[in-house]
Amino acid sequence: MRRRSSERLKGVRFLFHVAADYRLWARNPDADIVRTNVEGTRSVMAAAQRAGVERIVYTSSVATLATRPNRAPSDETLPLDASVAVGAYKYSKVVAERLVEAMVAKGNLPAIIVNPSTPIGPGDVRPTPTGRIIIEAAAGRMPGFVDTGLNLRPCRRRRRRAFGGLAHGRIGERYILGGQDVLLGDLLAAIARVVGRSPPKAAFCRAP
Repeated sequence: MRRRSSERLKGVRFLFHVAADYRLWARNPDADIVRTNVEGTRSVMAAAQRAGVERIVYTSSVATLATRPNRAPSDETLPLDASVAVGAYKYSKVVAERLVEAMVAKGNLPAIIVNPSTPIGPGDVRPTPTGRIIIEAAAGRMPGFVDTGLNLRPCRRRRRRAFGGLAHGRIGERYILGGQDVLLGDLLAAIARVVGRSPPKAAFCRAP
């Protein structure tokens, strides 16, 4: 399997790793979400290293960054500790990002890390958890919401900025790919206006 993966990457100069199991719940989260996101990353990075890939853009998530007190904006200098990551998806992304960082430091893996925020836009056919929020809100199946905010980023902008990371990013550094800060209540109200529904009015406790 290792030889086959390396052979497929033979002659490849640039690699974008954009795959992940983006779910907030699974029946067996350790075997499904965590194993896929961590071991899948390990396998691809190791194969790229053996094949001599010149430059790699590894797609992580802003979920791997810690928050500041009083909701001050976070930045790339605040990596989250895996021990405090809530949920299998966030935990898996933190562990996978630390894995890539270790391979850069110890094995000279030529990887740049990008940390995209919440993706929205065409092509979300599954849908992702973000797309599910929009669908459920449009169908009137979201009577309440958590008093929190999101940073929304169009999918097309994500692709452009990923290419920017390839061209200008420094090996081993991480870069936030963000967009517009939006309160979840405001997003749900905007969706309700588009579909002609009343927006949900019940706001639950503020997320940490």
